Amino acid sequence: MSLVNKLSRMKAHLNIEPSKKTIEAKEETYMDRFPFIEEWKKNHASLVEVEGQYCLMRKIIYPHEYVHGKYSFQQLKNVVKAWQSVTSDHPLSVKDLKIEDLLFLIRKPLD
Repeated sequence: MSLVNKLSRMKAHLNIEPSKKTIEAKEETYMDRFPFIEEWKKNHASLVEVEGQYCLMRKIIYPHEYVHGKYSFQQLKNVVKAWQSVTSDHPLSVKDLKIEDLLFLIRKPLD
């Protein structure tokens, strides 16, 4: 007698009633997936979906005069000019790049 047949015969001796409970499928809501989305929206962040993945994006536009740390964004033009004049090869070189290629937070190009 195979093991499957033996187990089938023993099921009758277990006295287990078949479960009549049905598990209700809980429908996942927007708030279940992103519980703090309202707080993010209050801070001007938006939810972005790309290929089933989600990201919170907060867009801030700074003026050119804005000082971030020790430097203002106006100084970036001089830094890029200095890098353009360097002849050596460096991994962080911005050779052949424009300022707009470096920063995505500037709405209009620097003059």
